[in-house]
Order: sequence, then structure tokens, then C-alpha cells
Amino acid sequence: MPTTPTAPGVYIYESPSNVQSITGVSTSTAAFVGPALRGPINQPWQISGWGDYNTVFGGLSPKSEMSYAVWQFFQNQGSNAWIVRVGNNATTALSHDAANNPWLDDVNGNPSLTFEAFDGGFAGNGIGVSIYFATDPNRFNVILTGVPDASGNVATETYNGLSMNSQDGFYVESVINNQSGLVSVKRAPLTGTGHIVFGSGSSTNAPPATYPATTVTTTMTVVVDGATSVPVSFPARAAATTAAEITALVNDLVTTLNATAALAAVATAAVSASNPDAVTITSKSSGETSSVIVLQGSPNDASRLLGFGSANGGSEIDGTSQTRPAPSPAPGTLTFTTASTSVKLPATPGNISVTLDGGRAVTIALTAEATLAQFATDLGNAVQSARPGVAYSAFTSVYDSGTDTWTLTSGTRGAGSGVAISNAGTDTTAQTLGLTAGTAVIGAAQVLSGGSEAPFDPTNPYATFFPPSNPKGGIYALEDVQIFNLLVLAGISDGATLQDAAAYCQTRMAFLIMDPPPGLQPPAVETYATGPLPPKSDHAALYYPYIDITDPLTGATRPTPPSGTMAGVYAATDAARGVWKAPAGTNASLVGAIGLEYNVTDAESAILNPIAINAIRNLTPYGIVSWGARTMHGQDANPSNYKYVPVRRLALYIEQSLYQGTQWVVFEPNDANLWGQVRLTVGSFMDSLFRQGAFAGASPRDAYFVKCDADTNPPSSVSLGVLNVVVGFAPVDPVEFVIITITQISGQSGS
Repeated sequence: MPTTPTAPGVYIYESPSNVQSITGVSTSTAAFVGPALRGPINQPWQISGWGDYNTVFGGLSPKSEMSYAVWQFFQNQGSNAWIVRVGNNATTALSHDAANNPWLDDVNGNPSLTFEAFDGGFAGNGIGVSIYFATDPNRFNVILTGVPDASGNVATETYNGLSMNSQDGFYVESVINNQSGLVSVKRAPLTGTGHIVFGSGSSTNAPPATYPATTVTTTMTVVVDGATSVPVSFPARAAATTAAEITALVNDLVTTLNATAALAAVATAAVSASNPDAVTITSKSSGETSSVIVLQGSPNDASRLLGFGSANGGSEIDGTSQTRPAPSPAPGTLTFTTASTSVKLPATPGNISVTLDGGRAVTIALTAEATLAQFATDLGNAVQSARPGVAYSAFTSVYDSGTDTWTLTSGTRGAGSGVAISNAGTDTTAQTLGLTAGTAVIGAAQVLSGGSEAPFDPTNPYATFFPPSNPKGGIYALEDVQIFNLLVLAGISDGATLQDAAAYCQTRMAFLIMDPPPGLQPPAVETYATGPLPPKSDHAALYYPYIDITDPLTGATRPTPPSGTMAGVYAATDAARGVWKAPAGTNASLVGAIGLEYNVTDAESAILNPIAINAIRNLTPYGIVSWGARTMHGQDANPSNYKYVPVRRLALYIEQSLYQGTQWVVFEPNDANLWGQVRLTVGSFMDSLFRQGAFAGASPRDAYFVKCDADTNPPSSVSLGVLNVVVGFAPVDPVEFVIITITQISGQSGS
């Protein structure tokens, strides 16, 4: 509201305008639907250049006319497109556990995660998944390995420090699903069959070799489940250096912790199950938020003296730690059973040759050993320090006296992971000690599997483009796209498919660019176009013949359906002249076209044009150009207001722009004030088009009208909540025939 004036002067108040701006929608966003080499199936994917298509859908393929149509679209100045890859009865490759269930198990055998290939069908099979535990006990790492492409290139993605906690900044779903071009990942459900099983958070201290004496009360703060913060005080104590003293001190610590009422209400302290010299504080809750974190106390910090908290070397495990997927796939191993008898201990120095993952062998020097356990430990340390790389740094050598088994394990996992021991040149120490007789197991890749699809049948495309069992499959995947203007089904001339595609375009205010069957002569294409097969729709246009391009894959000439190229010509014409200009004429060159499947003559063009077949012609000196601009309602025998492509597309542009630009009107009071605002808003948009040359007429009055008043909105309509707006415009029809009359005049003598 205006400021209430109090002192003499000038006051400024900004009044909101009654005119709402209408922004014109795009005119040449193309939707391509068809088979592709790879990529998601029945999911619309927006791209803005050929590089995007190449990355997501695998580039050109002889089995995909759509791929060449998209290539030609961008060659001819197309700039924005939606791609829908179709497939018959397609399934997507998934990860599987040992029992072939789609959920990878956690360390306790409960469901954890499932990985699903980004590419549908067979293309997703073979993607490798490797899982490693991180140093942090609550995190893990994932390495994804793609399938080699046609050039042998393999995409690799590495994700470190992932968490199973959905509130964490490195939550596995958020990180991988937002970044990966290979897979998506899903955590097991919270409830129901195959649900995830959370644990209880805990904190275990890293006990010092001896516990020092304290002369004052020390404190630390224990935070349980991220909510309850409890200060705990420990009285002064003597040093604990002997085993008995340490045991007594640990028991005293447990007693003090459990005697702290606020802490005992939410957590329990006990001697650590894995280390009798350590104390574990465990939350009484289980779940995603279950945790125990120890912070330093003030004054006289006890956490540092006792080794509590991650900063002091302690271990803090949250409720999601046990839900992490178990490390996989299995690493390569070399195992010695009944090792105490099959392996001899070295009595004198010697050398052996160790090879990890099939790489270059490394020589390891051995010294005399007293026990097999010590031999295993020393060999493990020697290999770990022998060479850089995960295979060596994470190498393990473990002797289990209970089973009398000695196992050597590569630090890597999956295909190619392995351990081998052989003699070091002429030194036969390895053979003498029995180290060449172990059982080797080569690691196997853990890959996604189960992706499949039935081959695309070009003779029966209807079931692929309009799958009866999937209401969001095929063309109907475009239901998730707000606006597209052009629809291209490259190489599809099946009547039923095109009929329903044209009907869908009509409901979506879009335009279908169609291809005839390949190899037709003019009489045959005339029969095809006038017959019952292609839709006689003013939302569709047919272009003939196929064009020849140089195939980037082979360098040879390739006949290609013209629809994708023409979509690019539409885009180029819209950008240069506007949607009201026909995408035809000497300036409508088809970039990339080096020839035509059939060269249409003037006489043949005179037959094709009246039956709404838009010829593509090779005209000297202009080259290969679009030489027709009629919709399928443009047959001379069937006069229509939407005979011409630019007239229909201009109407669609206006309809879509007004639809998007008048949403603000909904739920406004339906009265004369609103009617006036609507007239101003729509009239302003129409006037901008008039001034750009979109309409016929010398003045706005001759070019368009906008009517929204009491005549269009009688009380009966208002009472039903209906607002009627009538918009009319005078389109500019393109020139098809230039008639020049020439006559002779007699010479006149000068006066």
C-alpha cells in the first residue's frame, strides 16, 4: 500500500502491472524414439549435442536408424532433443549374491545393497562391482568397471568413503545415483521381506600399553545416538601396569560408566569382547541413528588418557556399520592345507619368487624361521613392502593353527587377482620348502547379470513403440517430458505405428515428421501416401526420398531416412526466420546429404506435391534442399486450414505458449477485471508475433484478435468455473508457385 503522507513532498509507489508476461515456448525440441546400442530403456533422456548421445546411448549403430537420425539432427543445427530407447521385453542387469538374489549381503548375511545397470537389456551385463572396506569402520569403497566399448575403452568409476546412513553426506545412494554413468544403487528396504538389519552404535577405546596414574578427577563426554550428551567423571587413580592391575582398572572403568545414571539410561559399558584390556560403550538402541561418540572432557580430559574417541585411536562404530555390503568379489588366494607337514620351515637364507595378479614377479629373501606362524607373518610383511600397489600393500599371509591352513591372499579382488610362488631363478628354495605346491584360486569378477531384450523387429514395430503391458513404455515414455515439438521415428513406415504416433502428437501439441518405406519409386510412394497406411493428419508431414550420407563408421555411402535431417532443418529455419517460415526452399539445405536415393524431377514433383509428399531435391546450384512444406492434410483433394507445415506449427507454438503462459489465471476471480488482464496478457504476446512478421495483415486489427469478455463468458460458464478466451490469427501461407507473365510489346518510334 502507498505510504501515508505526513510531510509535504513527493511520494513514489510502484503499482503492479495487470499484464502478465507470456514467454514463447521452444519450437524445435525433437523427441527421437527407437532402438539404440545402449542406454536406459523406456526412459526419456535429454541431450543437447551429439556428444551427449554418444556417451549415454553408445553412438552410431548399423542396427539403429535412430542413431543416424540424431546424428543428422545435430549436423543440421538441431540443439535440443529427448531420446527414448525402446526394447522388447527388456530386463535390466542386476548384482546378485551367492544364492542369485538381487541384494548383495552384508557381513552377517543380511540384505544390504543392489546395483542396477544404467543400460537396459544386454548392454548392462558384465559391469564389474568391487567393494572394499575403508579404514573408517563405518564406510566402504566401491569400484565400478564398465564393459569395453567398440574401441576397447573401459570406463572405471571409484567412490571412496561411502556410508549406509541416509543422513550422511556420502550416503551411497546419493553419491552413486547422482554421479555414476554405469549403475544406480538401492539400499535394502527398512521393513518387509529382505529388509536391512541395523546394529547398535558403540565406542571402544584403544587401550595404552599401561594406564597412567591420575592425581585429579578426569572427565569425558559421551554422546549417544546424536542426541543425549552425558559427562562422565573418573576419580584419581594409580597407574595400571601389570595384567592384573589393567584388568582391575578396566572393570573399574566399566563400573563408573554404568553408574552414571544418565549414560546408563541410553547405553551399556562392558569389557570389550575382542580385547580384555579395552572398554566398549554400546547404545541401547539399534538403527540408522544409533551411535556412541566420545568427546574430550574439560578440564582434565579423560578421553585422551584412556584412548576413547576416533581422535585418540579409539573405534566408533555406528548402527549402519554392519549393513555395509561385504567386501567382494573374492580375491585370488594360494592355500596350503595341512601346512605343518606340507610346508618346511627355512633353516638357512634363501630366495623365492612371488607373483601377484599375474604381474611381474618379485624376489623375496627368506631367513631361518622357528615357527610356521612366524614364517607366515614375516613373509606377509616382506611382500607388503616389496612393491607399491594395492595387490602388495593389502596382501595378507595368515596361518590358522586350528585348521592347520596357511592362506596367502592378494590385496586386489575380482578377475585377475591371484597369488603364485615359484623358484627364484636357479634358487630352488621355494620348491624345497613345498611353497610351489599350494592350491591357487584366481579371483573371479563380480558382474551385473540378467539383462536381456528381444530383438527389434522392424516389420512389426507397433508392439515396441506402443507396448501393451507398459503404459509408460515406448512413445508413452514422453509423458514424463513437459514439452517436445517434433517427433521422429526414424525409418518407421508402419501404418498403425504412425497413426497412433500422429494421434499422440495431436494430444501433446507436437508435430510428427515421417519417413516412407525405403527404395520406392515415385509411383510406389504415391500409392503409399494416398493409401490407408500413413495418417492423414495435419500434425504430420511426409518427406521423400531417403538421403545418402557418408557413414562415419565405415566411410561408405549409407541411405538414411530423411526425418532426422529434416528435424534439424526445422530447427535451423526456426532459429533463422521463425516457426512461421516454411522449412523449405533454396536456403533449406540438408547438411550431410551427399546424394538422394532417387532424384525427383520437376514433372514428378508436380505429381507428388498435390498429394502432400514433400520432395527432397538436388537443385543446381543450391544442392540438396527441402522442396515441400505440406502437412498430410495438405492434399489438394482435401483442402484444410492447416495445409502447410508452418501454419500448423505456428498454431501449435501459440497454443503451447498460451497454455504455459496463462496458468496464473487458474483460481483467480472470474470477473471483468480478470478478463481485461487476460486480454492484455494474450494481446501483448500476439502483438509481439505480429511485429516479427508471423501474421498476415497490415495492422494488428487485420492480423489477430483476442476476445475475453461477457460475450465469451456468460453467467452459465462463469458459474461452472470456466473462462473462455478466443484467439484468432491470420497466418502467412508460404509461396508454392511463382507465376510470371511475359508479353511482347511493339516497338514505338520516337517523336
